[in-house]
Amino acid sequence: MIPTIRKLKRLHPVILSTLLLLLLILTPPYKDLVAQAHNGSGKTTCFVLGMLSRVDPKRKIPQAICICPTRELAQQNHAVFVKMGKYTGITSISYASRDGFRDDSERIMKEIQRSSGGCQVLLFSATFDEAVKAFVSRVIKDGNQIFVKKEELTLEKVKQYKVQCPDELSKVESLTEEGYECTSVHGALKQEDRDKIIKEFKDGLTKVLMTTDLLARGFDQRQVNLVINYDLPIKHDNPSEPDCELYLRRVGRTGRFGSKGAVFNFLCTDRDRSVMEKIERHFQHHIPEIRNWRSEEDFEAALKDAGLL
Repeated sequence: MIPTIRKLKRLHPVILSTLLLLLLILTPPYKDLVAQAHNGSGKTTCFVLGMLSRVDPKRKIPQAICICPTRELAQQNHAVFVKMGKYTGITSISYASRDGFRDDSERIMKEIQRSSGGCQVLLFSATFDEAVKAFVSRVIKDGNQIFVKKEELTLEKVKQYKVQCPDELSKVESLTEEGYECTSVHGALKQEDRDKIIKEFKDGLTKVLMTTDLLARGFDQRQVNLVINYDLPIKHDNPSEPDCELYLRRVGRTGRFGSKGAVFNFLCTDRDRSVMEKIERHFQHHIPEIRNWRSEEDFEAALKDAGLL
């Protein structure tokens, strides 16, 4: 039975958006779909359910492929596929990783088009910069497209704050001296070490994870309620300009699926302050300031405002 509009309006906005996207995916003639959605809004659930629904478990051949830009995201999506697949009778789910995401994506899709006569392409992302838009224009010719206005992308449940620090040294936090178990992860580590560190954090054995932008995309842990931008993300070819898409991805590691979260942005130099102002203008979102970086009371007030204390 198809739910009435009145019943749909009672659903959580995340669940409602997932259902609407699934309708687009599963309704003949199965058009391609380019969908932008907020971080933590259920994109993974949507395309996983869509792919599993299109697979016939009786046919023992590859029928769907999910291509991810990072190894950690591929592992995470694989876990979701396995968890949901057991309810559909689909148990043969594997993953592999290699370099060359963009080139491989285009090559694989062209090969499928050539050998099988076509496939339904689903492209999901929280951000669509110019490089991604150019990629979309090459691989999607006639599909449904859903985009979000940039001023609507900042997460309502995530409180963001600016913290003016007098110098670089004042940005350093002696967390281990305060009794916190801390670990760090970056791309130069061996894969098995990265896996071990991330698993320890997911299992709650460590409470603080310091990372590069390796985990800025798709790292989905609902217990993450605080993100600290030690440095603001900038364009590598123009350090005076912010990388707004990357900022949004960092912020989106908290506030998953409507949960509450907070972000502290450390600012030190005039360039930091200029970059922060440009981020605020880009998203048309004012970010309040922690006035006294030494005041525990000011930080506690901010965390209370974010609903975390």
